Amino acid sequence: MTTEDVPAAPPVEAAEAREPAPPEPITTVGPSPETAASEPPAQPEPTPPSAAPPEVAEPEPDPSTGVGRETTTRRPNFFRRLGPVGKVVSGLVAAISFVTGIIAVVPIFTSDTTNFGSLRVSAAPFGSERDYAVPATAPFATFPSGEAGTCTAAQQQWLESHGTRITTRYLLDLRNVASSGAMLALKSFRATGTTTGAPPAVRVVCDPDGAAAPTVQAARLPIGRASDVAYFDKSAFGQTAKGIPDSPVVWNLAPGETGQLVLDLYPTESFDGTLTTTAFSGSDHRDVPIPLESKKRITVPALVSGGMTFLQVDAALACVRMDAGARTACDIGDLVRG
Repeated sequence: MTTEDVPAAPPVEAAEAREPAPPEPITTVGPSPETAASEPPAQPEPTPPSAAPPEVAEPEPDPSTGVGRETTTRRPNFFRRLGPVGKVVSGLVAAISFVTGIIAVVPIFTSDTTNFGSLRVSAAPFGSERDYAVPATAPFATFPSGEAGTCTAAQQQWLESHGTRITTRYLLDLRNVASSGAMLALKSFRATGTTTGAPPAVRVVCDPDGAAAPTVQAARLPIGRASDVAYFDKSAFGQTAKGIPDSPVVWNLAPGETGQLVLDLYPTESFDGTLTTTAFSGSDHRDVPIPLESKKRITVPALVSGGMTFLQVDAALACVRMDAGARTACDIGDLVRG
């Protein structure tokens, strides 16, 4: 058999293409387009604005069966709804409001109660008498005579020419401006400043008006030692002080009370400084400077015997010595010789 006699193989056909699966049908919710076109859209049901939220039901065990049963409970109040931080903030606000109320009320009850701030003290030169510091070497023999009980213009001119006018008397004004509370006690009236040693001068007292002695409490204040304090002076102005004579000055001021005290300075050393007192309120105390109305500081020279022995102008010069609270006569020569 020859190749020509072999029958030809049938041609290989391409694999038949697989037909795709039909798509799944899409299900739509709601009316069909045809139905939607024919029916009007539904309107939502309105909710009443005043409707309260439903009460929360939480289980509560049944005492008989032990099985929880639903009960109606109240909604938690404002503070139960707050978290831990909110509760802390609320507590702080309440505390601050309480403290602020106390701070606002306390001054109402304490503003007029006695304290150191209710003390008012001041000093001013006192009296019509004029004091002069005249050196012991001055020509006292040339002092002009005048009228009894006064100091004439000629005598004042001589004193201005040979001496220096000084201020040795001060009127202290003391006040407690509080309206309630305890009293204030003033003690240790003293001179605070610097002292220097210098030749003492003679104190000469000249009264140009011849005025009568005033009715006022008086005290003498020696100046020369740090421990010197004011003492009641029963001989000043010819009267007896209310305090114990020759005892340290102690002045009590009740709420609303005032007082006046004349302080007479007797310097044995030259002094420059101020007046000071110590105020006591209960168990507390405080040093209080006494301001001057006319100037800020006191300056006085050293005087023979501190000024306890002095010359009084009375028609002529008369020597006067303060001895045990009484005025006695003395010799001018002894005074001038110091």
